[in-house]
Amino acid sequence: MGIYILKVIPKEIDYIPTTEQQNKIVDFLAGYDVEAEHIDHEVSHGIQCHANPCGHDVVACPHCQKPITLEWICDILSEIYDENDMEFHLNDLSSLREAPCCQTFISLDNLNFTKTIAYSIYNADFWGKDTWNKMAAEFPEKLDNKLSEYIGFPAEVLMIRM
Repeated sequence: MGIYILKVIPKEIDYIPTTEQQNKIVDFLAGYDVEAEHIDHEVSHGIQCHANPCGHDVVACPHCQKPITLEWICDILSEIYDENDMEFHLNDLSSLREAPCCQTFISLDNLNFTKTIAYSIYNADFWGKDTWNKMAAEFPEKLDNKLSEYIGFPAEVLMIRM
């Protein structure tokens, strides 16, 4: 079955919810039996990379739609991370790089990772008894839409299976 790490992540990388919006996240998650003390709101100095090792292993190129492997992406992320004192910055992700498939210039922040990788400064980690089972029927699109509507900003629930 595995271990699940659940996170609420804003769709905008540099968005930090207000205290009121963070409280709304707590209220929303209470509907799935997550207790407030099981929610950790985190704001980092740099951009966090949330990677799901059990997600998709390819991403479609936004220009030619051919697959780009996560290996290519993770090599770039590792290089950035090592060069920047173990932090990511927005300009690192928005820098243009030559795609391995069609040699068109792309940026990492414009790729659609489909719940495989997400970037953020803020995230809320949470857990609760049977929480994933209660969310699974609505995951991903319906759950993300309900969450975003309730809390007042575009966000997603990322499930990382270890």
